[in-house]
Amino acid sequence: MEKEFRVKKGRAYRAIAGLSMGSAQAMLTFAKHQDLFGYLGVFSGMADTELDKILTEKTYAAHHIFLSCGKGEERLAEKQQAACGQLLEQGIPCSRASYNGFHEWHVWRESLREFAALLFKKDGIEGITTDIMDKQGSEPRTQISGEMLRKQTWEEQVLFFDPAYKKILFAVDDKGNPAGRYRDIHHGVEIEGKAEVSFWFLAPDAEKVEVEVYGMERRKLNRADGEEGSQGYWTVRLEGIEPGFHYHEYYVNGNPVLNPMAPVGYGAFKAINFFEMPETDFHEYLLSDIPHGQIHLNYYQSSQTGRTKMCYVYTPPGYTRNIEKRYPVLYLQHGGGENETGWIWQGKIDNIADCLIAEGRMREMIIVMNSGYAFRRDGSSHHSLGSFDEELVKDCIPFIDHMYRTVPERESRAMAGLSMGGMQTQRTVFRNPEFFAWAGIFSGGLVIEDKDSDYRQILYDRSSFEKIFQMLFVACGTRDGFYSTTKEAVRKVKAHGIPLEVFEEEGGHDWTFWRHCAREFLPKLFIKTI
Repeated sequence: MEKEFRVKKGRAYRAIAGLSMGSAQAMLTFAKHQDLFGYLGVFSGMADTELDKILTEKTYAAHHIFLSCGKGEERLAEKQQAACGQLLEQGIPCSRASYNGFHEWHVWRESLREFAALLFKKDGIEGITTDIMDKQGSEPRTQISGEMLRKQTWEEQVLFFDPAYKKILFAVDDKGNPAGRYRDIHHGVEIEGKAEVSFWFLAPDAEKVEVEVYGMERRKLNRADGEEGSQGYWTVRLEGIEPGFHYHEYYVNGNPVLNPMAPVGYGAFKAINFFEMPETDFHEYLLSDIPHGQIHLNYYQSSQTGRTKMCYVYTPPGYTRNIEKRYPVLYLQHGGGENETGWIWQGKIDNIADCLIAEGRMREMIIVMNSGYAFRRDGSSHHSLGSFDEELVKDCIPFIDHMYRTVPERESRAMAGLSMGGMQTQRTVFRNPEFFAWAGIFSGGLVIEDKDSDYRQILYDRSSFEKIFQMLFVACGTRDGFYSTTKEAVRKVKAHGIPLEVFEEEGGHDWTFWRHCAREFLPKLFIKTI
């Protein structure tokens, strides 16, 4: 943190806090390292051994210790009250609070609110006000309030699941021995071999359990009660699983359900399980020991929908340190049924970009990932693509150019997308050539003319095309439903001498292929302008 961020050093400027298990970890860390931390927040917890160590420490004096719990936790409230009394008797600043509720999030939110207000009040730190920060040039605030903002906040259901998190429960050392304490449960998905996967589902009272891997037939799971540690589980091993990313669904007594012990993402307009079959010939999407960029969460106002939109921004390694350098920008869109998290969690775009940059195969760039859903309340938006094209150029691009060190010129701006995002890309860049010189259409077809648009003036005239595009990249898997129409459209366009960049390989309409698209597309961007 001290290397990557502009932080004040010293225990007076460092606090640690946690809830439930995290409160025990916070107390343990604080008690063992009082030379590093000046503040401690304990939400819904209390550890006697660590408390004794804090009470007997004579070298370092805590600046403040805050204890909290829900009022429903009567025993904990009494214990914290006694601990607070002991700390105060030793001259250690301490405060305590309890809130309506039990062991739950609204208690912890209130705990954080109160604890944060106690922090870093020494050495004049409290004198830094919002007004001063604004005068120094803080980020623009979101101009939305009241009931609309509250409702929108509740509606944001960003479903994250990093598979590495669950694996911690079953962590082993380099010899394969257990490396800690964890629950005695099966992984929902266990990779058994090069193309074999075992599925496990806990449903002791079910009559039938099934699993369906997208692209394969639904298969029944069998009871595993005969195996030690598997009481109540159903299981099946499937062969012939292709390398790459796979959505899959479970059915209990015919009803679709989520498997809580398998990775969960957002796809097909719902929460859905997924798993990864390693690709032996594709390493770029893996987390590697190389310099990493950062993912930032941003909000901006949409003039098309009146809503506050959320977007994620990837900045390359070194962005925060090289404060004079400016970067080209790629606007990268998800497909229908997914959202702005898709390219991060399913696509692993940050890993791919980090790897390509580290290997010298890609220019450093900023990548912006937006929610592609932008439908006006009056129903005047395009029936399937919405008004995202207008939202992007009128609202998002100005916001990104203001917030980040971009090169705000069309020659340094690209757009690409998959499926619906590919269609939105073509619509946006063809209608707004003053904004973009580079474009990529992944599995989205290539429209020459339809009832909504006629792009023949650009796609059938090389001179017109080259005035607009540095590159138009069109990609489709050979097993994709768009393949035949895309191939025919490419043939017609190329017959007019248009220098399209075309990428195809065996693949379907899925994240495995779209990751490959990214690996092919990113190295081709901005090579003529930077």
